[in-house]
Amino acid sequence: MQESTADHRQCCQMGRLVAKNSCFALRCDDGDEYWLEMDRIPHHLIDQHVRIDGVMYGKSLISVAGIGPA
Repeated sequence: MQESTADHRQCCQMGRLVAKNSCFALRCDDGDEYWLEMDRIPHHLIDQHVRIDGVMYGKSLISVAGIGPA
């Protein structure tokens, strides 16, 4: 049996931080959306344009290392 390697890479994305289905997502200007995994929720940035640095897992999940206004 062959082990599969995790599909992950460093990423930097910009878009609007939104609350969605009791979770948080980044909605980009091109229409793409990414689910976000964050330890701390920056409530003051919800519905604001933000820049996110982190690790992308698969095609739609970002483990956030840093977030701030864009």
